[in-house]
Amino acid sequence: MERMTGFNAVADQDRFIVIYPDGIGKHWNDGRTTIKNPQDDVSFVAALLDQVQRNYAVNRRQIFATGISNGALFTERLGCDLSSRIAAIAPVAGSLPADLAPACRPAKPVAVMQINGMADPIMPYSGGWVEDFGGRGEGGQVISVAETAAFWARHNGCAGESTSVRLPVVVMSDPTRIVRTDYLSCPPVGKVTVLSVRGGGHVWPGNSLSFHPRITGQPSHQINASEVIADFFLSLPKR
Repeated sequence: MERMTGFNAVADQDRFIVIYPDGIGKHWNDGRTTIKNPQDDVSFVAALLDQVQRNYAVNRRQIFATGISNGALFTERLGCDLSSRIAAIAPVAGSLPADLAPACRPAKPVAVMQINGMADPIMPYSGGWVEDFGGRGEGGQVISVAETAAFWARHNGCAGESTSVRLPVVVMSDPTRIVRTDYLSCPPVGKVTVLSVRGGGHVWPGNSLSFHPRITGQPSHQINASEVIADFFLSLPKR
């Protein structure tokens, strides 16, 4: 994640602390019943935050979470289960697990930025079965990106309406395009925004690492997801 996202440079520039936790076997228990190692990762993150807060000058009103793929689904779960501590989430290439959605009852508003490829071959943008790679993956189902955003908008008290705009093309040779959807009349601490990557796959936009398009689909360089996420988080009022 450190190499993929380049968050160290963004953290140095914008002056925030970034943490890269390790999941057991490179997996998180994101709430799907198909997870093979259902360890208590929510408590792990809570304990990790306790440790960091003891050792560093942390603003407890500005704690955020992001992740990709299984990490994105786990980020959704942190919004559900740790909303008293985590003010905003930014899942990339993942939406709410279908098994988690009915039980997701956050105690507080959680600002959300979803970044999802509309041609994601692993986490379906329109919801449904997650690719399990012949039984080697975790499988299960997710709800659609639209349903996920609408869930958070309802929870946060938004009006329910949204407005969409196509972002300017930055890299002409990149066939992907970005559509930004903002939900209207949200409370300042409960903004909900979706960045839909038309033609984009299961990738972190702006990632400079090598990729496998046959597996992950088309990468996008129209935005730098790390910079966009940091801007979103830091623009929010302290909750």
